[in-house]
Amino acid sequence: MSTFHCTSCGRAIFRSEALLQRVTLSSFEGHRAECYAIREAIDEDSLRRYDVSLHEGWYCCRFIMMRMVQDKFGTGDDLLVYSDAVVEVADGQAPPALASRGSVVKLGKRDHDAVISAPANQDKLLVVKHGAIWCPPCRHMDVIISRLIERKALPEVRFFELDTDEEPEIAARFNNRAIPFFTFYYGGRQVKVDVRGAHCVDGGIVGAIPEQALFTFCQTLVDRLGKPDRRTA
Repeated sequence: MSTFHCTSCGRAIFRSEALLQRVTLSSFEGHRAECYAIREAIDEDSLRRYDVSLHEGWYCCRFIMMRMVQDKFGTGDDLLVYSDAVVEVADGQAPPALASRGSVVKLGKRDHDAVISAPANQDKLLVVKHGAIWCPPCRHMDVIISRLIERKALPEVRFFELDTDEEPEIAARFNNRAIPFFTFYYGGRQVKVDVRGAHCVDGGIVGAIPEQALFTFCQTLVDRLGKPDRRTA
């Protein structure tokens, strides 16, 4: 027998006997948003509850479990835990060392505007991904952005993330209600983009973006913004 623990804080989330099946919520660019469907969690009542329009969510140190209110994935009343958010530990063994949270800086209302206008960022293209940790397409983009960062493919670009559940005031600045949503900044100001074939709202791009398309778009934008008086795309 075994127990599944949060990879970030190490907390025990569910026992192996509670596991019903493994389901794929969506796939994009080779990445699969996979979840464990479970019948019950360990001490669910002690987890922090956070509900949004599409799901009922529970958090330990971060999002850890959800039940879909609108059953768009065909998972019914099952509780869902992302498979990459937990690690299985055999009975009698200690959980492994905690995983790194990654290299993308998370912005909040206290530092969002300060980061955008920081002198050190004035000659860089800043890309802010508005999303939520429970959202499958957002998780796809996390993987794609991590690949670009690891490859050092875009040295003139800095990526950031903003959790729209935690920072509704910043999210409300834009006339957009879908995630992921990408906004772009250069020289302390938003660069409003209008990309053919993409869904654009208030100068940002809505939806998941393939890795090569994101790379090409960001590189093209960097090249344009490096020229005087070019602040739109």
